Amino acid sequence: MNAAGIGAALLMERNPGLDRILDLRVLYQSSREEGNGFDPFGDYSGQTYLAVVKTGGIPALRSHPVLRYVELSLGYGTRGYSRGHGTRNVYAGEPSICLNC
Repeated sequence: MNAAGIGAALLMERNPGLDRILDLRVLYQSSREEGNGFDPFGDYSGQTYLAVVKTGGIPALRSHPVLRYVELSLGYGTRGYSRGHGTRNVYAGEPSICLNC
């Protein structure tokens, strides 16, 4: 996965058009499984990895008064593995509004 992350960063750095459309993000919400509170680097059950399509980066939608602010996301995360009975989850995010676009 480290190599995939490096490859994705290089691909997006060399292709500004792709970088305007696609965003890779990590969402962290404390799972509180270990009782440690805030631990974004060791609490894997609190991490969700997201691929986000930014419609404002698509040339045909860039000038649309509403659609240019919409983002569509697809994510993956796990929960409960430190307790021995974890689950894997795929998330399809509802459209969100990007006010900083």
